Parts: sequence; structure tokens; C-alpha cells
Amino acid sequence: MNRAHAYKAAVDDNEKADPDKGITMGLFSYPVLMAADILMFKATHVPVGQDQVQHIEMTRDIAQRFNHQYGEIFVIPQGVIDQESAVLPGLDGRKMSKSYGKLSLFSVIQRHFENML
Repeated sequence: MNRAHAYKAAVDDNEKADPDKGITMGLFSYPVLMAADILMFKATHVPVGQDQVQHIEMTRDIAQRFNHQYGEIFVIPQGVIDQESAVLPGLDGRKMSKSYGKLSLFSVIQRHFENML
């Protein structure tokens, strides 16, 4: 799991301190949760953006290792990238990303309800 881009970015930010400082189990295990979402439905083809290809590769790796150990249980999924929509742009033309501080309708509603509490 330490090959995931998000994990590597967080470790790079912590390079001077403890490399795992601030790394949550959620960040570290996120690729496994994504793999479970894909594998439990026996998906053969998974539409992904270019920035999500690594998750499909990790899912394939998990499925292949599991199948090698326990028999042919999981379908090995194939990532499908539509080049025209490989990266979904935001309103400003850049990739939609929480890293850019962009808000979705859902996050606005969530903040509204959090403030009410």
C-alpha cells in the first residue's frame, strides 16, 4: 500500500520529520477499500480517469495474489480510460480536486449541517 500516490505525497511532506507522521490508516488502506469495491461486484472492466490507473493496477495485483493463494476467486479487472474524459475538468478548466480547495454541492451542504450542530 505504500506505493499509492497519496501515501507517497504525504510521506514526502513529512520527509524531515517521521515519514509516517500524519499518515492515517484511512489514507494507507484506501487502495484496499477501492479494490474491495471493484472485486466484490466481479467487475471485468472499470471506467477510470488517468489519475486512477494506479488503483486498478493495485486491484489487479491484490486479485492475482489472492487467486494464486486460494484459487480463482476474483475476476481480474481491466481499467478502461476514455481519452476524451480521462480527467474530468472543473469549472475553471483544471482537474477537479479537493487539493485545489474546490467545493462541491455536497461539501457545502455538509458544512451547513455541521455548523447547525
